[in-house]
Amino acid sequence: MDTGTRRGTPGHTLLFLALASLLPQVAGAIDLEYEASLGVIHNSNIALSETDEISETTISPGIAFEVSQEGATLELAGRGNVRYLHYTGNSFDDEFRGQFTGHLRWRVIPERLDFIAEDYLSEQPVDILSSFAPNNTQRVNIVTGGPTLYLRFNGNTRGQFDLRYSRSHAEETTDFNGHRYNAALRVLRDFSATTRGSLNLESTRVDFDEAGSSVDYDRHDGYLNFQRNLNRIDFSLDAGYSRLERDGIGGDHSNHSSALFRADFNWRATAFGTLSLHADHQFSDATQALSKLSLGPEAPVGTDIDPGGTVISSDTYRQRDIRATWHQADDVSTLDVGVYRTRSRYIGDDSFDNDVSGAHINYEYRIRPLLTVSASAFHQRREFDNLDRRDRDTVLTAGVSRQFTRHWIGRFDLRRISRNSTSPGLSHDDNAVIVSVIYRR
Repeated sequence: MDTGTRRGTPGHTLLFLALASLLPQVAGAIDLEYEASLGVIHNSNIALSETDEISETTISPGIAFEVSQEGATLELAGRGNVRYLHYTGNSFDDEFRGQFTGHLRWRVIPERLDFIAEDYLSEQPVDILSSFAPNNTQRVNIVTGGPTLYLRFNGNTRGQFDLRYSRSHAEETTDFNGHRYNAALRVLRDFSATTRGSLNLESTRVDFDEAGSSVDYDRHDGYLNFQRNLNRIDFSLDAGYSRLERDGIGGDHSNHSSALFRADFNWRATAFGTLSLHADHQFSDATQALSKLSLGPEAPVGTDIDPGGTVISSDTYRQRDIRATWHQADDVSTLDVGVYRTRSRYIGDDSFDNDVSGAHINYEYRIRPLLTVSASAFHQRREFDNLDRRDRDTVLTAGVSRQFTRHWIGRFDLRRISRNSTSPGLSHDDNAVIVSVIYRR
């Protein structure tokens, strides 16, 4: 049966990479690493159904890449992948999937004028309340660009003026699509070699393509930032105030205000391990959340759908978020552990008000120079307050990879996805076996 839609390659990401390629004279040599792969994936329940399980084998050729350039004129960092999925049992239409996160800084006039461009591409659920099967995914892309002007008042005090334009686009959730225009004025001061502070004033205008189903708004933020960078500890603190002004909404529902608080703390506890803490209390939305997206450690072919997912919506929400991560890496092993808790309360439609808590652990160990084993576990609990619903999602993986030559690698992975939902008919289990051959440059 055909229950999906055939999708093309990610256009905005190609535009981002094309922009970088247009600057060969200023960029110099760009460091490019890539790997081409061919994977065969067998799922026991690819539709993630509680009652109508479908066994499916998928053939998935693809390419993953990482680009970087650090020079006096151009800085470029990007990481992504593109894959083609051929469902041999015709459970779904064949499709392309892609992920990308990239940042480009072009110093047009050194120390005076920069041009910044960023691109964030990910696969997200169309309906957060349904299973994240192949027919419930969509490509969401956010492109941001604009100039930054720098002013120097004296040896320790500087000014900065940012102008940004952003375009947000989702394949299926069209009320998410829109434009935003941001202007920011910052006054920065160095108090010492390790201590800095700044005054930040920002104003953002958001216009959606579908005015009938989305509410345009203005957002104004003012906050102070304080940073210290010590031998083993770095921390940054934002504290201020935000105001949200929604168009065409009368009475008490038009304007909203909130304290703004963000804190980041990094402690290099050992030569191999770092503890990171983050907390915030602020207005947020799906575009802002996905604009912080970064691709994590290498994952087996065919595992690019985040079971946690993001509610793709035009609505703004009040967010409280706290998370802690531990990263440890030495010559033979890598360990990542994290816990988090997030509270979201929507301004317009409170149907998706939710509380999310979860934890993950990823471990990789090199048994021999050419043989590596890995394992990971992810668990998340999401409660929708006004829908009387609670979902528990778990993902377990185990794998082994063997490097046969300098460029050729073989990999075997096992993966189990499960959901336990209080909503009838939406619990499911899926077991997958993944065999892949990789050519790494």
